[in-house]
Amino acid sequence: TRAPRPNLASPLAVGPIGATGGARVNEPRSTAERPVLEIQGPYVGNAGDALMLQGIADRLGDAYTLVAKPGLAADAQRIGIDVQPIQRFVRSEMADQFLHALVPEAAMRKRGWIPRSRLAGILDCSGYAYGEPWGRGRMRKMARRTSRRLRRREKLIFLPQMFGTLEDEQQREHVRRTIESADLVFARDWVSTETLLALGVSDANLRRSPDFTNLVSGELPPEHRPAPGGVAIVPNHRMLDRPSAA
Repeated sequence: TRAPRPNLASPLAVGPIGATGGARVNEPRSTAERPVLEIQGPYVGNAGDALMLQGIADRLGDAYTLVAKPGLAADAQRIGIDVQPIQRFVRSEMADQFLHALVPEAAMRKRGWIPRSRLAGILDCSGYAYGEPWGRGRMRKMARRTSRRLRRREKLIFLPQMFGTLEDEQQREHVRRTIESADLVFARDWVSTETLLALGVSDANLRRSPDFTNLVSGELPPEHRPAPGGVAIVPNHRMLDRPSAA
């Protein structure tokens, strides 16, 4: 199987959702006109995840309404990122049409209901959630959730992240089902790319693209005076909650 071509441009430089390489989507729209993007995966307590979420909001927030489960939405709002809470989407086309015809959208939004017609897609920006350390139960849950979204014809895009390692056969199958259900998958490095290809995943929608947190402009404190030749070490959150035995 041929390796997928690298895509060194940011996956957030998009035209219509799912199309890469287009102009940045930054034309402001009124809230009532904006299509909806659901965000899944990031843990805002991790600085890298928070930067990914900020990058998404900076690039897409004027063109899309960003929504997430209440816990993630609250965490995002706490650090100043506009993500609206959503309880659930109306699951059937018939129910969606019925509610949309009878209930004002403002009232629907207060209850956390978004018309399916407004849902442009789901962005998974987990960073690292599809690998051996997370266990079979989590992989199984993700595969089932993705299968439901596939049946509802919802677009799913995995933004650049790490995949693997995957030695457990059940985990491999759950991740394969999840990835094959996606419209577009960005692996962050060659090891992740090879991990997915080894599962038998088609490379048709698989791309390699680096981390995009560098899209967020940094703000140094006024009193910061870097020493000549100095090196800054930024520890990952996982060094604290998943320390090695050493």
